[in-house]
Amino acid sequence: MSLTNIEQVMPVKLAQALANPLFPALDSALRAGRHIGLDELDNHAFLMDFQDYLEEFYARYNVELIRAPEGFFYLRPRSTTLISRSVLSELDM
Repeated sequence: MSLTNIEQVMPVKLAQALANPLFPALDSALRAGRHIGLDELDNHAFLMDFQDYLEEFYARYNVELIRAPEGFFYLRPRSTTLISRSVLSELDM
């Protein structure tokens, strides 16, 4: 059995992001259409730290990780997205 250098498969920082205990719930929230603002300090700091790597990750699904000028993060699907779309009411946003 040969060992594969993980950097040949994905950047180490992306692997760290995906292995982080915050990622599963945060990913689900983003995919459900939630915005992640400064009021969610841990999640927001996580997205700030790994933004570049997560942008590449979500691009594989034809979705953009956006940091709005107001500072919150959200996912914006492209027309060819592989992630189902969710429509939130104004109250949910």
